Amino acid sequence: MKKIFSYRFWNVCLLINVVLALSTGCVSRPPVTQTLYNEIGRDVFSQFRFYISKDIQLTKVDSSVDVDDKATVVTTKIKRDIIHIKNSTAGRVQGEPSEMKLEIGFEQLKDGTIPTLVFVQKAGRGTEGRYYLEKDAKGKVKYGDSYYIVTYKERDEPYLLHLRASKEKTTKRTVKGLK
Repeated sequence: MKKIFSYRFWNVCLLINVVLALSTGCVSRPPVTQTLYNEIGRDVFSQFRFYISKDIQLTKVDSSVDVDDKATVVTTKIKRDIIHIKNSTAGRVQGEPSEMKLEIGFEQLKDGTIPTLVFVQKAGRGTEGRYYLEKDAKGKVKYGDSYYIVTYKERDEPYLLHLRASKEKTTKRTVKGLK
């Protein structure tokens, strides 16, 4: 039986795969901090893609009551507006970023507007503090021109993340020695 590929060929293929695996980069999602903002600067910071640490759901409920005089019926109309933002959804800074407050847009509406969520650094956490969703006294967040109830899993509040890629290159060789 004829060998189509030699053992040497398979060894070379294995070596190439190992080198490729070792030379690939690593991507992580660390939290956004004031230190990062100060290091990078406002102009570059505005070009970043941002993510939320966990999936969130924004819910707005509007209700109205109508009375039909002829039928003597009271009708209650309830309208729910539910928006899901997954932790894999990329957002961009809108407006002017500052050290303490970032407005992040995650979608563009049909009318061309980009509603934003506001992230603020909590007081007393220093420059390493994370940026959390800004809530009003009732625990609602402003998204665009409306206020929504925000819900998420687990107790920890969602905070802002950014992508950080690191590329590492490793070269490897075996020394055969001198004769």
